[in-house]
Amino acid sequence: MGGARQGEFGTGVLGRRQERERLERLEAMHAAPAYAVALLLAFIGAFVYGRLLGALGEVEGEAFEVREVSYGAVPFGALVGLVIGRWRAGPALWLWGALLAAAAVFAGELYGHALLLAERAADAGPPREGALPAEGPEVHEATFPGYWLFDHLDGTLRQWLARTGPETYVFGALTAVTTALTAARTSRRRRLESDDPAA
Repeated sequence: MGGARQGEFGTGVLGRRQERERLERLEAMHAAPAYAVALLLAFIGAFVYGRLLGALGEVEGEAFEVREVSYGAVPFGALVGLVIGRWRAGPALWLWGALLAAAAVFAGELYGHALLLAERAADAGPPREGALPAEGPEVHEATFPGYWLFDHLDGTLRQWLARTGPETYVFGALTAVTTALTAARTSRRRRLESDDPAA
């Protein structure tokens, strides 16, 4: 009789473990779209951030000035955390969102600088009289942001480093932390709501 009870107990523990593993697999499958959503939000955030940086910057001749707008990325991080946290996923997704939010700030900074470099090239006008034919196309290409983002990324990085203050790094880190904390808090709240029978 005791053996039967032990058998039932062992079967019950095994059954609960299997059920827990099954629920974890289901939650992982349920959370899979959140990774894609976080990536999409990072792309949108980087684009908007870069456009804002380019619009607020000023180009005067060979020089250009960049406004500090990295503080605006912190609410963006909270938004990303809020969205991905609704999938009730675990720390892996929180970390993924935090890394993407920080990457969006960096990509937005580079895109904004590329826009300003392209504007500076456009203001410089066509090549001088007697320029070699090979110089003409490159001068024209330099008026497009893609030229600075892909063909001359090293130059864009140098320009970014020369004009970047500590605020950009601080707010970039705050954006990542805000994303992770918001995702964790939202995810935990969603789990409690789903576990509450009265909900």
